Amino acid sequence: MIDANSLILFMKIADLGSFSAVAKDQKLAKSIVSQRISALEAQLNVRLLNRTTRKVSLTEDGFNLLPMARSIAESLSDVLAYSDQRETEPSGHIRVTSPHDIGYLLTQKFLPEFLAAHPRIDVELMFTSQYLDLVQENVDLAIRASSQSFPDSSLVRRLVYSSRLCLYASPRLKAHEKISAVEDLKRWPLIERPGWQLMHYSDASRGHPVKTSSARIFCNDMYAAMLAAKAGQGLALLPVFLAHPEVRSHTLVPILADENFGQGSFYVVYPSRRQLARKTKVFTEHLEQFLANFTP
Repeated sequence: MIDANSLILFMKIADLGSFSAVAKDQKLAKSIVSQRISALEAQLNVRLLNRTTRKVSLTEDGFNLLPMARSIAESLSDVLAYSDQRETEPSGHIRVTSPHDIGYLLTQKFLPEFLAAHPRIDVELMFTSQYLDLVQENVDLAIRASSQSFPDSSLVRRLVYSSRLCLYASPRLKAHEKISAVEDLKRWPLIERPGWQLMHYSDASRGHPVKTSSARIFCNDMYAAMLAAKAGQGLALLPVFLAHPEVRSHTLVPILADENFGQGSFYVVYPSRRQLARKTKVFTEHLEQFLANFTP
């Protein structure tokens, strides 16, 4: 009988690209991984992988077998998830990736509540603005902020929070300029995100590009943009929840607060449509409840 674990090892080699990476991922000796793949090839009487000292690639038979191996792996995952759901208390290690700005909020407010409620779960947070390959990085879920499309349409995404976007500046910067209309923004430098355009929404559906003074700072992280705005380096477009503590402490002031500059949407993203492990499910449910009740 073919060993399902060997099929899973084969699938992971296809994903990670080397025996060494799979051995490290699965906490096995490299020789064990090699032996199991050789045994699988012998059972099937086909060569699944081309091996060189530098690279591993799929043969035609390996390419054809890969979808079936994935199906078996997902079915086994469903069985394990079902078993996990029968536990009275969820447990395990969750790997979560998040942008820095959302991550800071989670670390300060959400995680203490979650860990206290679920003492058998531990959480590994990876802060990055990059869209990681969730499968290759073994990430259970990603928390992402986006008003645009996601690069990988195979991912499962779930909207968990929306926040109004507003322009903010240092009180020192605002004191130098009088601003009462969107047109006045052309005199103000904007801390820009690369490849992104500030939009003003005069009605519910149509957005119009906003002309601002030439940007001198480009930043792909909202938290860093907020720090630059506090330092008087220009306007920053930020979610209200992120800027609110700074407004309360008078280190930032809202600019044209009654105008509509759009919404920031926050998603939980999964690498598979299959049934989630219970630890991941309770994390998502707790996060959604936390954000629903969140007040800055």
